[in-house]
Amino acid sequence: MERLLSAVFAAQLGGLEHVGNQTPPDLEAVLPFARTVRTGGPRTATMDFPTVEVDVFAVDEAACSPLASRLANLLLAKPPPHPSIDLVICDPSFRELPWGANENVYRLGATFYIETRMVRVVPLP
Repeated sequence: MERLLSAVFAAQLGGLEHVGNQTPPDLEAVLPFARTVRTGGPRTATMDFPTVEVDVFAVDEAACSPLASRLANLLLAKPPPHPSIDLVICDPSFRELPWGANENVYRLGATFYIETRMVRVVPLP
């Protein structure tokens, strides 16, 4: 799920160097950046129900908020951004979260509950 969402978000953020499941050590140099981390959720042989934390990082609130909104709208759109995704629920929505002592990085985070079929439609990077 992390790779799938990273591929979906890459086009919005300017390339794969701006997405991942870990923040890079040079985060300030690759802003904006979206981190997707699966934190739980059940699965069966045919269905997956991941809980995914999405964090968006930018230089300030004015840059981060519209970007976070675009990513949320992309995930919540009908039809969904990938053929294997059936349903997306966001709760709680994007909210400001602390990011250490670095005042040059602003962070917004949200939790997404996703329902997806276990189908490999295309190879992921």
